[in-house]
Amino acid sequence: MEFLVTLVLILVFACAIQHGDFKRREELVRSVAASLGLGYQKGLMARGTFMGHRVEVSSVPMPKRGGGTVIENMVVVGTGLPGSLVVTPREESRGLIGAAFGPRRVRLGLREFDERFALRGLSRLEMTARMSDRARYAVEKVVGLLDVTVRGGELRWSEASSGSTDDRERFLVMVRLMIMLAHALSEHDGDPVKALLHHSFEDRDARFRRRAFELLIEQPGSSPEAREGLRRARTAPDPALRFLEARTRGAEGLETIRGLLDEELPPDLRQEALDLLEARFGGGLSVVDPDGRLSFEPERGGRLAMRG
Repeated sequence: MEFLVTLVLILVFACAIQHGDFKRREELVRSVAASLGLGYQKGLMARGTFMGHRVEVSSVPMPKRGGGTVIENMVVVGTGLPGSLVVTPREESRGLIGAAFGPRRVRLGLREFDERFALRGLSRLEMTARMSDRARYAVEKVVGLLDVTVRGGELRWSEASSGSTDDRERFLVMVRLMIMLAHALSEHDGDPVKALLHHSFEDRDARFRRRAFELLIEQPGSSPEAREGLRRARTAPDPALRFLEARTRGAEGLETIRGLLDEELPPDLRQEALDLLEARFGGGLSVVDPDGRLSFEPERGGRLAMRG
């Protein structure tokens, strides 16, 4: 009899704890819903629209490995992003089938960024157009530091509840950060070629400006954005853009290319410039003058090469 009484007390105590925990989580979700103007739903979930985006927040028990459950705080933000776009904090293992048939990873040509994030689901042109410097910054902060994922037109985040009052502020901050990311990734919706023109001259990273410009001038010659880009590149502060523009002009652009050897060209473009001038001058030898500049003596044989 004493054993049964003890068992009943334990069960009552456990139920009281469980009920108290449910009430705390219900109050948490209701508080978050009130702060964001969402509607509270049964099942510890709130739904609605905040800053123009569909938002869902929940705090529910989820099974964990090895048995038992853990309370997961979750946020889902609906966006107008393409459903095919995938942004994850790291390269995912997709298995043989996924590797063979899944969307290919797109790299931006920015080593540090490409090593940290996997971008999939759009063409190289579309992805470059969408990944402005503001979008990359938002990805680094929200996807990279907080493990938010972009998939199926939604942003998703979840983490184990701390069980403290900090959960409420965490929810409110995460919703706002995720909407910031959605806005940054949507900033250049529309014509991707127009976005490339913007990035070619306005992006903060010279490597990305070059990447965008290379894609821009691959567009048909009838493209007004490509023509405008080539016109602006002639007087751009960035010597890499001036080189890429001069290269499109063939023999007419060689004098511009020759002058660019006195400037800080990226190593690969500098070697390409030397190769183009070598072909033009018939194997002329490069000579470094006392000021460190290159001059050309076509009557002397030899291959142009970079000087250390």
